[in-house]
Amino acid sequence: MSQDSKNQENNNQASPHGSRIERLLEENLEYSKKIYEATSKMRRYINFIRVTNAIKLLLIIIPLVFALIYVPPLLQKLIGAYQDILGDMSPFKILDQIQNGR
Repeated sequence: MSQDSKNQENNNQASPHGSRIERLLEENLEYSKKIYEATSKMRRYINFIRVTNAIKLLLIIIPLVFALIYVPPLLQKLIGAYQDILGDMSPFKILDQIQNGR
């Protein structure tokens, strides 16, 4: 019987500590939930920023790619029209003639 009385004494002594541990665990759980909510909000915000940065990048790159594809033929047409207007007199030939005194 002495064993049973010792066990009951240990249980009675552990009980105040046990309730403290339970309270601390509950507080820890509450803090963990708050931390989880905050990190999930941050994760959504970071993903939103990543998407907007990708959209910004595409808004810059796509026009540049189209410009590289479509501008050279347009410039060739423009230069061809300019040469048709001037005939044989290109700007470089005009400069050469001015320098040579002709």
